[in-house]
Amino acid sequence: MLCGSRFFIANARIWLRRFGGNVFQQYPLVTSCMIGFDKMIENPEFTFSEKRERMKQLINILSKDETITRHVYFVPAVPTCCITHVYVKCESDEKLKKARDEVENETNIKVFNNLRKRRENVPGASYWEWNIGNANIVNTDDVVLKGFQALCAKMN
Repeated sequence: MLCGSRFFIANARIWLRRFGGNVFQQYPLVTSCMIGFDKMIENPEFTFSEKRERMKQLINILSKDETITRHVYFVPAVPTCCITHVYVKCESDEKLKKARDEVENETNIKVFNNLRKRRENVPGASYWEWNIGNANIVNTDDVVLKGFQALCAKMN
Protein backbone atom coordinates (compact mmCIF):
# COMPACT_ATOMS: atom_id res chain seq x y z
CA MET A 1 0.00 0.00 0.00
CA LEU A 2 1.29 3.44 -0.89
CA CYS A 3 0.14 6.28 1.34
CA GLY A 4 0.61 10.02 0.99
CA SER A 5 -0.81 13.24 -0.41
CA ARG A 6 -2.66 13.39 -3.73
CA PHE A 7 0.41 15.05 -5.26
CA PHE A 8 2.69 12.27 -3.97
CA ILE A 9 0.38 9.52 -5.26
CA ALA A 10 0.05 11.23 -8.67
CA ASN A 11 3.84 11.40 -9.00
CA ALA A 12 4.22 7.82 -7.84
CA ARG A 13 1.82 6.72 -10.59
CA ILE A 14 4.04 8.44 -13.20
CA TRP A 15 7.18 6.78 -11.85
CA LEU A 16 5.44 3.42 -11.73
CA ARG A 17 4.96 3.67 -15.51
CA ARG A 18 8.53 4.86 -16.03
CA PHE A 19 9.78 1.79 -14.20
CA GLY A 20 7.81 -0.52 -16.45
CA GLY A 21 4.20 -0.74 -15.37
CA ASN A 22 2.16 -2.06 -12.52
CA VAL A 23 2.56 -5.06 -10.24
CA PHE A 24 0.78 -7.44 -12.60
CA GLN A 25 2.99 -6.39 -15.53
CA GLN A 26 6.10 -6.83 -13.38
CA TYR A 27 5.24 -10.32 -12.13
CA PRO A 28 7.34 -12.20 -14.76
CA LEU A 29 10.32 -10.02 -13.87
CA VAL A 30 9.80 -10.66 -10.16
CA THR A 31 9.84 -14.39 -10.80
CA SER A 32 13.08 -14.12 -12.77
CA CYS A 33 14.64 -11.95 -10.05
CA MET A 34 13.62 -14.43 -7.35
CA ILE A 35 15.26 -17.29 -9.25
CA GLY A 36 18.44 -15.26 -9.72
CA PHE A 37 18.44 -14.16 -6.08
CA ASP A 38 17.98 -17.75 -4.85
CA LYS A 39 20.81 -18.91 -7.12
CA MET A 40 23.17 -16.24 -5.76
CA ILE A 41 22.24 -17.00 -2.15
CA GLU A 42 22.86 -20.72 -2.67
CA ASN A 43 26.05 -20.31 -4.71
CA PRO A 44 27.53 -16.82 -4.35
CA GLU A 45 30.45 -17.04 -6.76
CA PHE A 46 31.30 -13.36 -6.47
CA THR A 47 29.67 -10.54 -4.54
CA PHE A 48 28.58 -7.24 -6.02
CA SER A 49 31.45 -5.54 -4.15
CA GLU A 50 33.99 -7.95 -5.62
CA LYS A 51 32.68 -7.27 -9.13
CA ARG A 52 32.80 -3.50 -8.55
CA GLU A 53 36.37 -3.70 -7.25
CA ARG A 54 37.40 -5.81 -10.24
CA MET A 55 35.95 -3.21 -12.61
CA LYS A 56 37.90 -0.49 -10.81
CA GLN A 57 41.12 -2.53 -11.09
CA LEU A 58 40.68 -3.18 -14.79
CA ILE A 59 39.86 0.43 -15.67
CA ASN A 60 42.86 1.56 -13.63
CA ILE A 61 45.13 -0.82 -15.57
CA LEU A 62 43.67 0.07 -18.96
CA SER A 63 43.80 3.82 -18.23
CA LYS A 64 47.56 3.65 -17.69
CA ASP A 65 48.24 2.33 -21.20
CA GLU A 66 48.90 5.11 -23.74
CA THR A 67 47.91 2.93 -26.70
CA ILE A 68 44.50 2.47 -25.13
CA THR A 69 43.94 6.01 -23.83
CA ARG A 70 44.52 7.44 -27.32
CA HIS A 71 41.36 5.68 -28.46
CA VAL A 72 39.34 4.70 -25.38
CA TYR A 73 37.83 6.40 -22.37
CA PHE A 74 35.47 5.17 -19.66
CA VAL A 75 32.36 6.78 -18.21
CA PRO A 76 32.52 6.96 -15.30
CA ALA A 77 36.30 7.09 -15.15
CA VAL A 78 36.13 5.59 -11.65
CA PRO A 79 33.29 3.06 -11.57
CA THR A 80 30.72 3.18 -8.80
CA CYS A 81 29.38 -0.27 -9.68
CA CYS A 82 30.33 -3.24 -11.85
CA ILE A 83 29.15 -1.56 -15.08
CA THR A 84 30.76 1.22 -17.10
CA HIS A 85 30.47 2.65 -20.60
CA VAL A 86 33.48 2.18 -22.86
CA TYR A 87 33.82 4.87 -25.55
CA VAL A 88 36.07 4.27 -28.54
CA LYS A 89 36.99 7.15 -30.84
CA CYS A 90 36.32 5.84 -34.32
CA GLU A 91 34.78 6.70 -37.67
CA SER A 92 31.91 4.26 -37.51
CA ASP A 93 30.38 1.37 -35.62
CA GLU A 94 31.13 -0.86 -38.61
CA LYS A 95 34.86 -0.12 -38.41
CA LEU A 96 34.89 -0.92 -34.70
CA LYS A 97 32.93 -4.16 -35.17
CA LYS A 98 35.34 -5.21 -37.93
CA ALA A 99 38.30 -4.52 -35.64
CA ARG A 100 36.64 -6.50 -32.83
CA ASP A 101 36.11 -9.48 -35.13
CA GLU A 102 39.72 -9.35 -36.36
CA VAL A 103 41.01 -9.22 -32.77
CA GLU A 104 38.85 -12.20 -31.84
CA ASN A 105 40.13 -14.20 -34.83
CA GLU A 106 43.76 -13.34 -34.11
CA THR A 107 43.82 -13.56 -30.30
CA ASN A 108 40.69 -15.53 -29.35
CA ILE A 109 39.70 -12.55 -27.15
CA LYS A 110 36.29 -10.97 -27.64
CA VAL A 111 36.53 -7.45 -26.30
CA PHE A 112 32.82 -6.65 -26.51
CA ASN A 113 29.56 -8.14 -27.75
CA ASN A 114 27.20 -5.40 -28.88
CA LEU A 115 27.56 -1.70 -29.43
CA ARG A 116 24.95 0.71 -28.18
CA LYS A 117 23.33 3.29 -30.45
CA ARG A 118 25.74 6.20 -31.03
CA ARG A 119 24.96 9.27 -28.98
CA GLU A 120 24.45 12.53 -30.83
CA ASN A 121 26.12 14.48 -28.02
CA VAL A 122 29.29 12.35 -28.33
CA PRO A 123 30.38 12.69 -31.96
CA GLY A 124 33.07 10.42 -33.36
CA ALA A 125 32.76 7.72 -30.75
CA SER A 126 31.10 4.32 -30.51
CA TYR A 127 30.39 2.76 -27.16
CA TRP A 128 29.30 -0.32 -25.33
CA GLU A 129 28.24 -1.11 -21.80
CA TRP A 130 30.87 -3.22 -20.05
CA ASN A 131 29.63 -5.37 -17.21
CA ILE A 132 31.73 -7.48 -14.86
CA GLY A 133 29.83 -10.64 -14.05
CA ASN A 134 30.56 -14.17 -12.86
CA ALA A 135 31.66 -15.27 -16.33
CA ASN A 136 34.25 -12.56 -17.05
CA ILE A 137 35.49 -11.56 -13.59
CA VAL A 138 38.01 -14.39 -13.85
CA ASN A 139 39.71 -12.97 -16.96
CA THR A 140 43.29 -12.07 -16.07
CA ASP A 141 44.65 -8.54 -16.31
CA ASP A 142 46.91 -9.64 -19.16
CA VAL A 143 44.04 -11.01 -21.24
CA VAL A 144 41.92 -7.87 -20.84
CA LEU A 145 44.91 -5.61 -21.54
CA LYS A 146 45.92 -7.62 -24.61
CA GLY A 147 42.37 -7.49 -25.99
CA PHE A 148 42.05 -3.73 -25.58
CA GLN A 149 45.55 -3.10 -26.97
CA ALA A 150 44.84 -5.22 -30.04
CA LEU A 151 41.52 -3.45 -30.60
CA CYS A 152 43.13 -0.02 -30.30
CA ALA A 153 45.97 -1.01 -32.66
CA LYS A 154 43.32 -1.71 -35.29
CA MET A 155 41.90 1.81 -34.83
CA ASN A 156 45.03 3.48 -36.30
